[in-house]
Amino acid sequence: MKRSQTINSSTTSFRVHRPSHDSPWSEARAREVLAGWDPFQQTLGEYARTLGVRTSRLTYWVAKFEAERAPAPMGFLPVVVKPSLAPCTARPTAPSQTSRQDFEIVLSAGRRVMVPADFEPGALMRLVRALEAVPSC
Repeated sequence: MKRSQTINSSTTSFRVHRPSHDSPWSEARAREVLAGWDPFQQTLGEYARTLGVRTSRLTYWVAKFEAERAPAPMGFLPVVVKPSLAPCTARPTAPSQTSRQDFEIVLSAGRRVMVPADFEPGALMRLVRALEAVPSC
């Protein structure tokens, strides 16, 4: 096996030197070597064989760099609750045409449901669950 080899790719050219004691790579060296790898053209194992290095060495650095750029864990977003202009009541009352306060619910897929002020909560819950279970068009 060659102890020194020049690698040329469309984006970079570098020399891989493999001393007999297989010394550890610095992070900068690993980034330089992995910059020449095109995962759409060859597997990591094929690239390692091209370089004459162990696949496990490249796998270690790929995993390390991917972990560094992993997205932040998901969490809760702040919500601002604006007070209603209409007073809240414990039970809906029989609406008159002049005091009726219909409202709209926007579901996760962007679908909108107009809800009358005199809705039945159980029926609305069943409707929302059914709509959320069906994929949007």
